[in-house]
Amino acid sequence: MKTKKTLAIVLALIMMLTLAACNGSENVTPSTGSPSGSPAVETNDVDATAPESTEPETTDPESTEPETTDPEPADPATTDPESTDGISVGEITETQYTNEALGILFTLAEDWRFATNEEIALALQIGIDIVADDAESFRQMMQEQPFFFDVMALDSTGMKNFNINYNDMVQMGLPPLMSESSISAATEMQFKDMSTYRDAEFEQGTHNLGSMEYVTLSIDATETPLGMYQRQYYKKLDTHLVIITISGISMESVDGIADMFEPFE
Repeated sequence: MKTKKTLAIVLALIMMLTLAACNGSENVTPSTGSPSGSPAVETNDVDATAPESTEPETTDPESTEPETTDPEPADPATTDPESTDGISVGEITETQYTNEALGILFTLAEDWRFATNEEIALALQIGIDIVADDAESFRQMMQEQPFFFDVMALDSTGMKNFNINYNDMVQMGLPPLMSESSISAATEMQFKDMSTYRDAEFEQGTHNLGSMEYVTLSIDATETPLGMYQRQYYKKLDTHLVIITISGISMESVDGIADMFEPFE
């Protein structure tokens, strides 16, 4: 069914991003070259993208024809939030992330930083190579999904991190009236189908984050090869599903990160 397949893809993407971050902060540091299949990404810094040369070729006229390499679709993980039809997304400064619609304010601790769009895209590529059986096919599926990451932040080790992504429920084929609790239950079923989470323990519940209560799915994967604890917070904003994923080395670690979120005023 489309709903099950779409949820599986979105969840796998979130898992991959988390895996890449948890493998160490060096894995999400931009390099001078892009990994195979990685799309060109514009970072938050408009000057960070190297300009292309505009000088024409002066050699054999046949060589002036452009290369026939097919352009890759835009990476949905780095969609410009300003182009998302009035969706209430967050705002990022050098030290804070605020999201009025979600009722949260997050201030970076001394050893924390926000990831750039380029780093998020690179982390996804690393994650895909870690867990996908057919990396190229999965990259194509990733590019076709109606979602984007609003923010990702991590500490200096990468073992503590969170990300917030928006998913268009209509384009995903999810019923707009589907509740957060139903989505959380479906999410648990999908995780249990993944071999990576086979020995993990799951708990449905609710938790406060900032000034709001969220439906949550807590995942204890500390006894799996992942060696981490993760909690996902679900909130519907109109026809969009927002998933906040916090990851750490233990439940106490995740709770500590959650405590860093303050009510937005």
